[in-house]
Amino acid sequence: MSDKKRNHIIPKVYYKSFTCDSNQKLTNQYLIKDKTVQELISIKNVAVEKHYFLYRNYDGSYNTEIEDRLAKYESNEITSIISRIRNKTSLLALPEHIAFDDKDKDSIINMIINFQTRAKDFREYSIKTTDTVLPEFLNELVQSDKSNRIQKEIDNQILRDKERFLDECIKRTVLEKQSSLQQYLFSSRYCLFFRNYTSLPFITSDEPVIYVNIFNNQCGITKTALKDHFTVIYFPVTPHIIIGLYSAALMNFRKEYDNRLFDLSNKDYKFIRYMNDLQMKTAHNCVISNDINVLRFYQDQQIIA
Repeated sequence: MSDKKRNHIIPKVYYKSFTCDSNQKLTNQYLIKDKTVQELISIKNVAVEKHYFLYRNYDGSYNTEIEDRLAKYESNEITSIISRIRNKTSLLALPEHIAFDDKDKDSIINMIINFQTRAKDFREYSIKTTDTVLPEFLNELVQSDKSNRIQKEIDNQILRDKERFLDECIKRTVLEKQSSLQQYLFSSRYCLFFRNYTSLPFITSDEPVIYVNIFNNQCGITKTALKDHFTVIYFPVTPHIIIGLYSAALMNFRKEYDNRLFDLSNKDYKFIRYMNDLQMKTAHNCVISNDINVLRFYQDQQIIA
């Protein structure tokens, strides 16, 4: 039986692609705070935090609804999405072939939004926003309610429970397959797949979704705007596959780029290195790689700095 109190911030199945053993159980990670590299550790212990998706009911017990539904989504959809990406990109011999259809693209976008919403930067940003917005929102509700019913609910801790409020937001924006502005903005972007043929693998982290403004080089979900044409979203699927979501303007409005596969060779080494550098910047607690030497390189860089 799994330990419900130890929640994986990012699904464990995702990290299987970044393992270094044939059983897909072991990986390497760099701990940012301690500047230490851990070799051959279980992916069960990667990006895990106690009670991350749990909140307390009013009787003091833990509510596991969010964790249960996330686990179901991971089993039913994320596993198959990652598998499809790996299989299709490995089978295509010619890079000019279209790799995926619009249905695949929608599934991939849902996965990226899921990962982004689960990760710490988005969660911490949501908490800060809630600290500001929720009191104002509740005050407006109270003033507009002539029956005094809402005030009674607030007094009974129903609407004032910030954790419950945040978890409801996560449930509605990620688990409920409904249209949202964020999903629309993602879907309007061109989805490009890059296949890495070099000896330098892509790395990942506990914040695997990378936001970067290629005009001013600002990175992170709180420092970039999704509606900005210069903002690009990158997501490493495996050490050899990364997805890029570009605005139509950046792609010169050439629709044929959408869902297209591009090969990376040694001449693209700087781009791969740039992706890994961005992953280091956006990571919260840890960086993960199947190549221990890549992590030791960044460890040396951090120690020198």
